[in-house]
Amino acid sequence: MAGGALNGLLRSLASLSLRGKVALALAVAFLGSVGVLLLVLVPVLGEQRQRLLEQDRRLLSTLRRNYERDFIYDQLSGNRESLAVHLADLASQEGIVWTRIEAGDLDLSATGDRAAIVRLLGPEAEPFVGRPGVVMLVDRDGEADLVGPGGRPLLSGRRVTREELRTEDGGPPPGQDQFREFAFGDEPVLSLTATLQAAGEPYGRLQLLKSLAPLERSEALTRSLFYGGVSLSFVAVLLLLNLLLSRMVLVPVRRVHDAMARAATGDLRVRLPVHSRDEVGSIAESFNRMVGELEASHQQIEGYSRNLESMVEARTAELRASEAKILASQRLEAWKEAVERVIHEIKNPLTPVALAAETLKTAWARDPARFASVFPSAVDMILGAVRDLKELIGEFSRFSRLPAMRPERLDPNALVLDALAPYTKTPPERVRVKVELAKDAPEVDADADQIKRVLLNVINNALEAMGETGGSLCLRTLREQDGVTILVEDDGPGVEDVERIFEPHYTTKVKGTGLGLAIARQIVDEHGGSIRAESKPGLGTSVHVHLPAAATALR
Repeated sequence: MAGGALNGLLRSLASLSLRGKVALALAVAFLGSVGVLLLVLVPVLGEQRQRLLEQDRRLLSTLRRNYERDFIYDQLSGNRESLAVHLADLASQEGIVWTRIEAGDLDLSATGDRAAIVRLLGPEAEPFVGRPGVVMLVDRDGEADLVGPGGRPLLSGRRVTREELRTEDGGPPPGQDQFREFAFGDEPVLSLTATLQAAGEPYGRLQLLKSLAPLERSEALTRSLFYGGVSLSFVAVLLLLNLLLSRMVLVPVRRVHDAMARAATGDLRVRLPVHSRDEVGSIAESFNRMVGELEASHQQIEGYSRNLESMVEARTAELRASEAKILASQRLEAWKEAVERVIHEIKNPLTPVALAAETLKTAWARDPARFASVFPSAVDMILGAVRDLKELIGEFSRFSRLPAMRPERLDPNALVLDALAPYTKTPPERVRVKVELAKDAPEVDADADQIKRVLLNVINNALEAMGETGGSLCLRTLREQDGVTILVEDDGPGVEDVERIFEPHYTTKVKGTGLGLAIARQIVDEHGGSIRAESKPGLGTSVHVHLPAAATALR
């Protein structure tokens, strides 16, 4: 029965007109293309959304960790003004549309989002919300203050209906972040709820809302690409139609094909007979005219060929000049990004300086007796910020202005032992240091101080990664075909974005400039070597420093 149905279908197809066959082929190809695109698009959209959501979750968790210590200090010291400053600073971060902290009798919310401020305060807030650093603070009773940079009041004592955030009863356990998605006003957001703790005891709850508008724009872009894919499918169907029509007129144009093949081999005397005035005849006439023109211009082409080499050389020089301009532009952008990051990092230590100065000023004006009690801690905070600034500026100076390399013939094993000397004489607590040196490691031409700096930077990062829990630190030298590899391994927690750790100002540490490994890569590159890292979360990290052998070391 199935065979009979198939034969009937084939006979029906055979009886279709040419136009019907083409239309059927077009419909089948089009539907097939759309189906394939849908099968590919659905999982891609899901994966893209989850990846972007995970990035937003990591960002919110990082912000929570960065500000949690300040909130604890403000709460324990009873400094509501400082807490308001920190909460306003958190609300000013890019993408954050609402923040709220609940601790005891304190319930304070803040937002730097233009739409939320105008929605709650009305048109009178519009002249202010366009300025940078403008934040609205709302207390438990719904009293709102609009403040500018540095806490300068702009609008005070306004009554608003405070935005209520969706949370689960009790909140998450201490140390865990609870995420959920919902609509905040007319804007989709990702919410983080965290129970803050001090000395192992919970003391309050922090809520953050981040806009998901960029994620939706990304999904809209993907959908646009889908429609583009549908359009491409339609173009493919048209090409298929062209192929079908070509086959149906293959015999009439075969003579044209053969004649063109002869012309392609250089026989420009070939001509096609013209038997009709239809499309095939027009093609034959056009072909005859074409080969006639080609034969007439043959001498011109030969002259052009003689000058082709010089033209190629000139074009190559132009391309190289253009490429040099593009690399220079990329370097300028990289430096611009680095400078912007340094400016941002300099602002961070200035916040506690301003806070300490404001605390001293307030205590002196309102309670001179309290001034003496807060003076030491405020001074310590200022001195610590100054030390951080000095360290940041020093690291950036070293990154931008490395000394000239002074290479000499060195034993790589000696370099490793020299870098490990401080740790072998006084081993760090709970850290086991192992050394495995290749006896046949070739000598290298290197600057001993700079390579030692590279190794010390990598070793210090490994020790900081293992932290108080300790672990195993292993240094090896491996002979390679073209040089030697120095391998530094630790069994710390590992790094997720390991391919980014050599980028300027990228760091996973709470404190640090993020320039150490960027300087290390710059030094190794200048030695003609390479540095790379391998890491898996929970399984430790290994850094490979490869240096080329000296000119006569491998003979």
